[in-house]
Amino acid sequence: MHKGVAHACYTPITIDEAPDLKCYVLAPLAVLPEFQRKGLATQLMDLVEKELQPDVVFIAGEKHHYGRRYNTPHKIGLPVKSEMPLENWFAKEFKAGILQGIVSNTTVTGPYSNPKQWAHPSEQF
Repeated sequence: MHKGVAHACYTPITIDEAPDLKCYVLAPLAVLPEFQRKGLATQLMDLVEKELQPDVVFIAGEKHHYGRRYNTPHKIGLPVKSEMPLENWFAKEFKAGILQGIVSNTTVTGPYSNPKQWAHPSEQF
């Protein structure tokens, strides 16, 4: 794998009604433009998720970017108030059925607890 061309940040997030689950939110995920479309982001996510061994990973974004990989149906809310539709809040279970029946909000601390981080990029700065 190329070093220094891709970045993935996994921040711990808590499902309020299931605090014992080991969960992360993935943001940001980035690959330098000249290295995009080579599978590097997928390789990086595979590597990091193997190391972290999460129960669930969440990511906010567009279906065409994340819908295939993060496609677990869920009823888990965003950790902040946001106008982003829940259809853009994706999840991936690493233990089949672990989110089944859970209806909950989430909590995150640190920089991602700021609602501006969850706004449209044009509204963040």
